[in-house]
Amino acid sequence: MDSDAVIDSSIPLSALLKEGRSFYYCKDAPKFPSKFNAGVWLVLNDTTGNSLLDDWLKLYDKTKWHRFPDGKWVSSGNWSGETYEQGSFVKFIEPKYRRALYKYNWRKFQSVEKNEEAFTLHFAGEYEQENLQTYIKTMKAKTKKTHTRKSRK
Repeated sequence: MDSDAVIDSSIPLSALLKEGRSFYYCKDAPKFPSKFNAGVWLVLNDTTGNSLLDDWLKLYDKTKWHRFPDGKWVSSGNWSGETYEQGSFVKFIEPKYRRALYKYNWRKFQSVEKNEEAFTLHFAGEYEQENLQTYIKTMKAKTKKTHTRKSRK
């Protein structure tokens, strides 16, 4: 998970798992064009999951990346293209491992706002400004309410 994502669900992880699938993911939220969001995904520690990760890691080409003085990394390839994890997954991993993959709707697997079916929330890009502060306020109020009830007992 990216650092701008949280698990926010009463849905048990086991409820997400599907027979014969080793990798779970979703596409980006509508404001972004990618068929794969690398911010939230789940891989099982099984033979297929490990092979998929090995193949995906082999696609990293260090000659196409460099670091700026401010510490940021950038690729010579197009954003979300095959030099990035999203593009390499879509172009090379998805076709090879299609049968082992399960693609969730983005609203369930990395929603940008709280909803009952969401397993995770992902406040990527502009969604951070739009929804993260609301979520934090909601969680603080919920925590305060829980602590108040416990102290009364």
